[in-house]
Amino acid sequence: MHLLLVSPSGSYRTAEFLDAALALGCQVTVATDAEPAIAGTSIAVDLTDPHAAAERLLAMVVAIDAVVGTDGTAVAVAGEVARRLGLPTNPRGRSARRTGQGTSTTRRGGCEGAPTELRGHRG
Repeated sequence: MHLLLVSPSGSYRTAEFLDAALALGCQVTVATDAEPAIAGTSIAVDLTDPHAAAERLLAMVVAIDAVVGTDGTAVAVAGEVARRLGLPTNPRGRSARRTGQGTSTTRRGGCEGAPTELRGHRG
């Protein structure tokens, strides 16, 4: 299973989500609001514009089975990506975007059997 993990660069939650996804056997692509220190380890997007961020991510990442937004503006971006892919999402207006808190998780199936490695953008 290929997981798109959307997280602000300053989030303290990213490492825990990444560890959990890898422990489940997910292939992970990380999207964040800063250029990566190591090329190819993540995709930089503007998290303040969910529509533009979703468009960029869907153009760069293939075969997304699940989307997780860790916190803050990343939740709205994850929700928009999920909506465009037809994945289940929180109803509009009830997501963390309204409160500025929480996590958005959407997925199809489990991660069992997927490669346990972090991959940057694939396109």
